[in-house]
Amino acid sequence: MAYLDDIAVFSHSWEEHVNHLGHVLKALEKANLTMKASKCQIGQSKVVYLGHEVGGGEIRPLLSKIEAVQNWTTPPTQTQEKAFLGLTGYYRNFIENYGTIASPLNVISSPKFSKKIRWNEECNQAFENLKKALCQAPVLRAPDYHQTFIVQTDAYNLCAVKNPSLYYGFPMGHHFECIFPLSDVMS
Repeated sequence: MAYLDDIAVFSHSWEEHVNHLGHVLKALEKANLTMKASKCQIGQSKVVYLGHEVGGGEIRPLLSKIEAVQNWTTPPTQTQEKAFLGLTGYYRNFIENYGTIASPLNVISSPKFSKKIRWNEECNQAFENLKKALCQAPVLRAPDYHQTFIVQTDAYNLCAVKNPSLYYGFPMGHHFECIFPLSDVMS
């Protein structure tokens, strides 16, 4: 997986990893790209990638980000409230029904409101629920393709494949393996 100047290579075994790395290195060489050895990590069981800890078939938010959310005080301004929504929104895949929970905060962050936000009990409940949901050690697991999947849709006509059996023993009750237009399923 590549993102800007980061490349992550995932493999199921060491032999497979060596093979994958060979393909990546050949592709980089063919494109006349180089890597800085001091920035490379090879053969790691877990890595930090795009604000997540990834490894062992699991992905979770960075502990430092969870702690930041946990220590966040009630935002006194619209700018600070938007910053909170930005951070929690980045990790929205870890919070079931994120949009519904965050709705009161999204309403008061609207340009229709002044810079001094009108915080109420509904906003406070949403704020605390988002903090609680993200601070309960959320983890997403890799899919088990031997299990049954459930297809769910949303208002944007996107389809999400959900496997409820992945999370027994985990605080998360959802994870979308892939998202694609509903028309792809219906055709």
